[in-house]
Amino acid sequence: MEQNLFETCVLYDDSICNLKCRYCYIDKNPSLLEIDKILEKSFEGDYYFNFSKKIFEKDKLKEVQIWGGEPSLHLDRTFNTIKQMIEYYPNLTTIMFSSNLTTSCFMDQLTGLVKLLN
Repeated sequence: MEQNLFETCVLYDDSICNLKCRYCYIDKNPSLLEIDKILEKSFEGDYYFNFSKKIFEKDKLKEVQIWGGEPSLHLDRTFNTIKQMIEYYPNLTTIMFSSNLTTSCFMDQLTGLVKLLN
């Protein structure tokens, strides 16, 4: 069975994490804070949504994944982009992210994401 490689969009909402797990492959160095500032600015406006329309056919995008250092620290950065994608891509059925569930803002971030689905 042939798989269309352009069914999943991956967004990186941040580059930082609230933990320093020894097994994690992400190097926790101070430069990640600078990268995180760039990521924060990059989600202002419609850049990612407009870029997605160049990459994904309207009826092909089925899934959005959100990754980062710890995505739940700044999940809200993606809300505008995800809202636009939900409205534009009729076959978008899955929005997923992974979390360590230890951030103080986790429930607020999750609630904000769920509200987009209504």
